[in-house]
Amino acid sequence: MPNRQVGRLGGSVVPKCDQEKHIMIVKRLLFRLSARREKALIRAAEGGNLDLVRALLEAGTNPNSRCNDGFTALMWAAARGHIEVVQALLDFGADRGARSSRGRTAAEIAIQERQEDIVGYLREDGATYLGR
Repeated sequence: MPNRQVGRLGGSVVPKCDQEKHIMIVKRLLFRLSARREKALIRAAEGGNLDLVRALLEAGTNPNSRCNDGFTALMWAAARGHIEVVQALLDFGADRGARSSRGRTAAEIAIQERQEDIVGYLREDGATYLGR
């Protein structure tokens, strides 16, 4: 019988090569879950679902995740007027100066969408206003 190194995985003895294969599979799954969490965060922010936004952020989801058009969760929340979601995202480190693929910040998007409460909040919070 060949001499193989063994390691522990889940309390059982597993050949070293199998253990490395399992770790690779777990890493792939975690990557896929991360991408799904980021999409979920963006959709929750757009829809104003504060509880889900907080849960995803507390689980370690990147607050600066972007969707295909370059919008961040903060930009979507600002565009839709979800001030509590905007506050939560900023509390978890969302980049208020991030720019969309068209070069606009969350504050500029809020201005375009006439979300005056959001514009006022972002001004007070020090966000970039019209690129200045």
